[in-house]
Amino acid sequence: MGLVEELRGLELPADSFIVVGSGLLEVLGIRPAGDIDVIVAQSVLGLLETPPWQVEERAGGKQVLSRGRFEVSTSWSTPTGEAGLAELRTDRLVVAGFQFISMARLLAWKTGMRRAKDLDDIKLIESHLAGRPVQRLGPPTTE
Repeated sequence: MGLVEELRGLELPADSFIVVGSGLLEVLGIRPAGDIDVIVAQSVLGLLETPPWQVEERAGGKQVLSRGRFEVSTSWSTPTGEAGLAELRTDRLVVAGFQFISMARLLAWKTGMRRAKDLDDIKLIESHLAGRPVQRLGPPTTE
């Protein structure tokens, strides 16, 4: 099953969330993603707080809901702070009716975070944006 089908399986209105992180790389066929990070409005989060969704605590006490490889929260941690759904929608790409952060925003985020696992992605994104052939990578890294 592809990512678009998995997103449909969430049974959320497509305009009620945005996919952040490496989900964009997967949907564009650049590389598979491990987990899929989804940002929703607080009202949508409340609808998901039942099984099969599980509440998990992250660093700094941030809570996310998880189900399979999906992790849902109301904000995305960036190098400069937290970004919510409204802010993230200002720079987005729509694929098969679903909202994803733009490639430029993903590049800025990965460059700002500059974790070891982001370095290969930065090269892939820069190649994609420059229109050069992208050398596809193997299985996803842990996000």
